[in-house]
Amino acid sequence: MQDVLSTELEADIGRLEAGIRQLKIQYDMFFAGSIPKQPLELRAEIERLIKRYSNASIRKYSARFHFNSLVSRFNSMSELWAKTIRTLEEGERQRRTSDFLLGLVENIATSSEGRTTIAIGQLALWIDGPLGKVSSVVEPWRSPAARK
Repeated sequence: MQDVLSTELEADIGRLEAGIRQLKIQYDMFFAGSIPKQPLELRAEIERLIKRYSNASIRKYSARFHFNSLVSRFNSMSELWAKTIRTLEEGERQRRTSDFLLGLVENIATSSEGRTTIAIGQLALWIDGPLGKVSSVVEPWRSPAARK
């Protein structure tokens, strides 16, 4: 019985870690403007996992430490998301789709080593077109250090 609880706890901790990582990605996409709504369902699922084990006694020190560190990370990111949402609602900050796309273009340029030069150029032209003028154009043949 102890082993079943231990393996179930470790599986749930793994799901919690993956869920927090996915939630961060989805909130980044939400703030960038690529998805219209907050990822509330995933957040509620993560909160249910946290509540399930927050009052339970976890006997393994390593599992307890890992769980507590994940809960701490989730709480700090939740505070950051709440602040960002508040500034968006108050109008002090706007979601910038063009900045998100420019960062995406730079990531593609640095990771693909020039194999997608044409697609990057087309995406950069698209960013300059309907979304307004972007301050810098990505040059995929240069390294990130040379661009600065």
